Amino acid sequence: MKHLPLNLHLPLNLHLLLTLALILPACAHAESHAALFRPPASPVSSVELISADTPVTRPYTELGLVQAFGFGDTSASEEVVRELRTKAASLGCDGVIRVRIDVGYTRSHAAGVCVRWDPMTQPGATQ
Repeated sequence: MKHLPLNLHLPLNLHLLLTLALILPACAHAESHAALFRPPASPVSSVELISADTPVTRPYTELGLVQAFGFGDTSASEEVVRELRTKAASLGCDGVIRVRIDVGYTRSHAAGVCVRWDPMTQPGATQ
């Protein structure tokens, strides 16, 4: 088998540019995870977020824990909040309570408890 010679005599800045082109796209991403206590419900279109210092005054059922991470360009708090809502909506959560958000320079994290509001507390519910 004949091997073709590699041209390793490219200018250093071209090597650097090629290396960065391969590495940088993999650095910026967001991801989410969940640990469920109960089976997920049907997906919903809107998820309410309630911060950790705000008391929850209506009855709910906990479905599990949800968290989201942002890395690189997606480390802004808006990105991890969007990722947290998307994950919670896919699990059928009406809300995420006790939400905490930590934002760093290149990484951020948001987490909370995924809940379903009890049926009689839904807007428009009749008794």
